[in-house]
Amino acid sequence: MRDVVQVPSQNIFFLVESPVSHPSASESPSASPSDSQHDSQRQTRAKEYARIKISLGIAGTVLFFAAILAVLLFGVSSWLERIAYQVSSNPYVALLAFAASFGLGEIILGLPLSYYSGYHLDLFYWRSTIA
Repeated sequence: MRDVVQVPSQNIFFLVESPVSHPSASESPSASPSDSQHDSQRQTRAKEYARIKISLGIAGTVLFFAAILAVLLFGVSSWLERIAYQVSSNPYVALLAFAASFGLGEIILGLPLSYYSGYHLDLFYWRSTIA
């Protein structure tokens, strides 16, 4: 049976394969031992998924913080400033170019973690497809 699951923080729906069918009105409401065992396995898997997801979020934050420190300590920020002023002599436009370079750097550094925590991890744990 397939269940449609909505991720709370995003408007993404997943189809999750479920080997155990839901009891219908004609079946008894009491759950069999295999149902409770399946639920406990699913809960354990969900806890592991959440732990890895949180760890990857923290790792991404630490990685970006370390990248900013490296940019400041190794003089890359002054190099970026010179390039920003070559783009425009207007200080506001130069500031936008400087900030855009940091944003682009964050996207490039965060892309592998974003792919792993978004697509790969969901596919590994839930074998889901977007509906």
